[in-house]
Amino acid sequence: MSPVYFVRYIESLRRLTSRNLKPDGGYRAGGKARIRTASESVKQSALHNLYRDFLFFRLFGASEKPVVLTEGKTDIIYLKLALKALKSKYPDLIQEEDGETRFGVHFQKHSGQVADILNLDGGVSKFVEFINTYKQKVAAYRAWSPSQPVIILTDSDDAVKPILTAASGQSAGEILISSTHNFLHVAHNLYVAKIPLPEGQTQACIEELFSHSLRSTKLDGRSLSLKDTKKHPLKADEYGKVEFAQRVVAKMAKAGDFDNFEVVADSLRGALQHFHSK
Repeated sequence: MSPVYFVRYIESLRRLTSRNLKPDGGYRAGGKARIRTASESVKQSALHNLYRDFLFFRLFGASEKPVVLTEGKTDIIYLKLALKALKSKYPDLIQEEDGETRFGVHFQKHSGQVADILNLDGGVSKFVEFINTYKQKVAAYRAWSPSQPVIILTDSDDAVKPILTAASGQSAGEILISSTHNFLHVAHNLYVAKIPLPEGQTQACIEELFSHSLRSTKLDGRSLSLKDTKKHPLKADEYGKVEFAQRVVAKMAKAGDFDNFEVVADSLRGALQHFHSK
């Protein structure tokens, strides 16, 4: 099969998948209102699995840029703005040409078809599964020779312990919340990096890298809550991480508010340098 024909074939699968299929190969709500025959189910599941394998290889095995997977959905907003503020120190992670910003890494979104099909739409359990099955998935490809690493970036708190445990279990090394090293080579081109702990703290989330004054910003009389809203619903006088990212950080933060993100950029750079030194 020629490369051009294969791309066209995959594109036809993409259209089919986006219309009717869920990540497990079943129909979405609102899809065709009829019962599929057994042969149709097998065929569409096979097409779905082929497209999923293609996406996995394209994103993690053939990416021209390092791929960063964030544990938090708002982290990408923080990281892009931080790199823009720190661009003079990290020319390998961000460049500006003719007024256009070009990131040296690819931040994979939590939403959209790729995230949906690869089951990477956020959540600790999904990253644990991704880490635990990475070696097995890579082994299915005969021509796995990636030129760039894949880096999972997490907070440093109890919520992400399963991710760090899974990474340590698949690696020759170990990474803990308390570890002074902030990234770990897991296997092949996969790495896990964590937010460095601020001095005197035993746990931290990425929002704590911002200044106290920025985190104290009031929105319509409400204060920021960094608690997990699934376990602790927001109160009437609180706002959460999404509003903090979109209304405070994106619109009010100044360059100096991102100074503490240098340690995160250093962790990403460290993983990149380790991969390219092998």
